[in-house]
Amino acid sequence: MGGIISWCTLNPLKGNILGMIVQLKSQRDELEEYRICLINRIEETESCIKDYVTHGNRNQALLCLRKKALLVDQLSRIDSYLYQVLQVISDTELAQVNVDVYKHLKLGSELLSKLSKCMQMDDIESMLAVWQTCRENMEDTTCALNEHSSVVDNEALLEELEQLCRGDAVDIAKNLQVAPSSCTPNSETVNISQPATTIPLAPVDHPPDEPKMVAPLNSC
Repeated sequence: MGGIISWCTLNPLKGNILGMIVQLKSQRDELEEYRICLINRIEETESCIKDYVTHGNRNQALLCLRKKALLVDQLSRIDSYLYQVLQVISDTELAQVNVDVYKHLKLGSELLSKLSKCMQMDDIESMLAVWQTCRENMEDTTCALNEHSSVVDNEALLEELEQLCRGDAVDIAKNLQVAPSSCTPNSETVNISQPATTIPLAPVDHPPDEPKMVAPLNSC
């Protein structure tokens, strides 16, 4: 077991790094299985020790105690090996990531050096000027769009307010038209505002005047 760990740590990695990581992970799984097996054997040994002590068999109990001590020592070594394997796996994966990052950084630096050789300082200044102009134009456009949107919103709000006012005016006019019809008196009530019609009286027949009696004159 120690030979594998020393080979992984001392000898340089050759071949495919991913394949080496897979081998290390398989070794990690084997160590974990063996560790579980040792734990089970230690538990069985402890139960045997209790049985021997209960029955008074001191020699067998002493042998089981020695066996348990060896198993515990083996378990501690397995834990140490497992920790080393996990450390190697994490270091290898981190090294692989660092190698990839280094490759990309190296490629980027090479491209920048080639680009700097091809371009002159005047070209760079002109590109920066164009970029600054584009940025200012974008800012002006954004400000104009924001102002236009605010104006449109205000106009829409004012139009909505006018529609509401018109609707209220129409409702008030309808209420005024409906109110007189609801207050008209019944047919039985007399309209005081209209003048009373005069009923023509029938002509009264007066009796003819009686002839007045003339007193006779006394003869002298």
